[in-house]
Amino acid sequence: KLVSLSRATYVSIPGHGNARLNAAHAYGGSKLLIDTIEQNYKIRIDHYVSIDFNGFIKAIDALGGVGIALTESEVKALSPILKQNGTVVKGAGTYHLNGNEALEYARLREIDSDRVRTERQRTILMAIFAKFKKMYSTENYSTLLSKSTKFLDQVLPLVSTDFTKSEIISQATTYAGYLKWPVTEAIIPRDKTPLTKINGIEVLIVNWAKVKNDIHEVLYPGIEPQEQS
Repeated sequence: KLVSLSRATYVSIPGHGNARLNAAHAYGGSKLLIDTIEQNYKIRIDHYVSIDFNGFIKAIDALGGVGIALTESEVKALSPILKQNGTVVKGAGTYHLNGNEALEYARLREIDSDRVRTERQRTILMAIFAKFKKMYSTENYSTLLSKSTKFLDQVLPLVSTDFTKSEIISQATTYAGYLKWPVTEAIIPRDKTPLTKINGIEVLIVNWAKVKNDIHEVLYPGIEPQEQS
């Protein structure tokens, strides 16, 4: 389940009052962001992996780049950086993006909206997933193990996480099984919500009853969430 949370959502941040969701990380890092999400959306977060912009660029490059289908407007917006790197720009189509280009694509919003930008971010994650899926289906075991180990060695220093090294290794060894699973994408709130200004800051005021219902439908289908006592 791949779910984006709108960064402008007006939430209650423990110890800091009400603010945009993305302010939680600025106030208290991953721990406070997790606490904020769990408190407002009533979901449980077991682990996290966080990466900054520079780490993202290096991780994509370590993977050898990703193929992304770009629209005409996306190509136009990205054409300066594409041409700078020697890419022949031919309008809409699939382009092989390096780390820097992928970051520009992931952050692009001036041509549409922040909501569409989250879709681009999920598109990159799905492209990474597809690349690993292809690698697992075409490489022999020894080559696959070598490539996976090299990739982990390059990427792990770039992220912060509460996974232990043994847990990461365990996940890596069972990753092939995950590739068979279908992936469901969603953005919360599901419905387009107009921005409202509070103290000069644009925020999303959401219907929390609907938001919690929608995210529970995505993450916990058929399960009735229970409040902790």
